[in-house]
Amino acid sequence: MIKHSPKAWSVLALFFLSTVLLWRTFDTDERIMQTAVSSQSELAAADTDSRATGFEVVARKFDRQFSSRSITAYGESLAHQTSELNARVGGMIVELDPSFELGRKVQKGQTLVKLDDTDYRFALAQAEQAVADAERTLLQQQVSSERAREEWFLTNTEQPTALVLQLPQLQAAKAQVNSARLQLRKAEHDLASATIVAPFTGWVRVRRASLGNLVSAGTSVGQLLAADKVLVNISLSQNQANLLARQNNYQLDSKVVLEAVRPQMQLPDGLTQLQEQQPQIWQLSGLRLSPDIDPATRQIVAQGIYLSANSAGVEDVSPLKPGIFLKAHIQIEQQQNLFGVPLSALTAQGSLFVLEENHIAEIAPAIKFRNDETVYVDIAGKNSICLVTEQANQFWHGLPAFGVSCESD
Repeated sequence: MIKHSPKAWSVLALFFLSTVLLWRTFDTDERIMQTAVSSQSELAAADTDSRATGFEVVARKFDRQFSSRSITAYGESLAHQTSELNARVGGMIVELDPSFELGRKVQKGQTLVKLDDTDYRFALAQAEQAVADAERTLLQQQVSSERAREEWFLTNTEQPTALVLQLPQLQAAKAQVNSARLQLRKAEHDLASATIVAPFTGWVRVRRASLGNLVSAGTSVGQLLAADKVLVNISLSQNQANLLARQNNYQLDSKVVLEAVRPQMQLPDGLTQLQEQQPQIWQLSGLRLSPDIDPATRQIVAQGIYLSANSAGVEDVSPLKPGIFLKAHIQIEQQQNLFGVPLSALTAQGSLFVLEENHIAEIAPAIKFRNDETVYVDIAGKNSICLVTEQANQFWHGLPAFGVSCESD
């Protein structure tokens, strides 16, 4: 019997373990390859089955909705009233209202500037004394004229003359009273003019006054822009003006939605311009067309007046100020129950492709109007459609379709 050493037995055991591990590795690789081949076969079969069904298209559901035709134009807001705050009397500025600053809003009748009124109070007191003296003189003359009348008829039977009755003196006394009263009114007016108030509710555009300044009559201490009313000028092409006038029978009572247009600023690298989540929007009704064409722009100006909430006694939280560049949406037709579809979905022939029972159908809608990139159409007998919205020019009527998820937004 052959005896093996322990070293020989260790070598045999190591060889046996290596053989077992190698066999298991080959078996695992073979199973993986079989699984991959099976998956590829299933995908190929699914792809073949899909291609046999039809083409995949991108579609979206559209329902009828009430829409109105409008035109889009651009314009700007202007001050409806601009007032120079001129001093009506002269004097030294002794008080300024804290609200009388650039960009601040002031209310009608609010005191903005006060002048030293010492001289005007003295003039008022003198005028009051002059009125009292003139009224006393008139009363004395009336008594004297009445006494002269009585004394005349005591010795005479004929009518007295005007000189006898002291009528010229009486008329002079009455004229003196009237003159004194007018002087009093002027003194009161001068005293009131020493206080400069806002003639209307508006925004301070310019302040030229400072404490201690000596101003004379007619000197401007500032400028005010009206806040209750804002003038809106909208530039229209000739076609837009004709369409607007025709649809509204030249009354131009259209509803206009105004949107503030903010220019994009060029910022340094690394900085991003923040956009407002809620754009500023205002509404106005009623436009007037200019009778001529602007020679600089070759366009026609439509003008309207925006009434702020302040005119109704309500605080306007988002006022329309002069100097804003505006985008105007002008309604020119009453609402209609139509489909609003993307302009890109319309073919060159003016037709649309819709999905009907797993195939594509070409239909010819009645095109009513277009607003920007949306076309409003009417499709007889349809309340909703599944519209092919992308690559419509590559399809044809009756083409099978698959893999479509037609859901509304």
